[in-house]
Amino acid sequence: TMSTLSVNTITAETGNTVSLASGKSLSVPAGVHSPGSVIQTQNTYSNTSVATSSAGVALDGASLSFTPKYNNSKLLIQARIPIKVYNTNNTSDGWCSIRIVNSTSAIEPEPNSNYEFGANYGNTSWADWRHVGFIQAYHTVTSTSADTYKVQAKLYNANETLTVNEGGLYFSSITIMEIAQ
Repeated sequence: TMSTLSVNTITAETGNTVSLASGKSLSVPAGVHSPGSVIQTQNTYSNTSVATSSAGVALDGASLSFTPKYNNSKLLIQARIPIKVYNTNNTSDGWCSIRIVNSTSAIEPEPNSNYEFGANYGNTSWADWRHVGFIQAYHTVTSTSADTYKVQAKLYNANETLTVNEGGLYFSSITIMEIAQ
């Protein structure tokens, strides 16, 4: 038969370490909170293809609704987004940026509103360029309410077309790790 031991505190008799016997494991169903440890990890992928020729319009890649287990956790958010910029009007350069946003603001905006990815060919002979953008951000939560996080791309020049997840052949993704504080 199985026994149950109920105590308020476990402490080492000598030193600072409490150990389990060799070959034994401790099963804890919930509630362990160790600062710096990963509490949960979620991720998602999207191959939904979207495009725009409007400068400044943000296109969504992958999107994930995430519910933190604690109201003071830090989230490590990592994302990738495949982008294509197509030269529709014989311009000499093509630029776009990527960012991570939640339902209220940009978590990791493009630096100084400049564009992170691009090409300047100095002539009108290019047709398109493709790139997979990777971005990472940290976000401290203040509640255990669900929030939606997205990776987005934004076009710089209206003389071009920006496509995310071109033709449904490429995938954007977002991964969120909740880290105990």
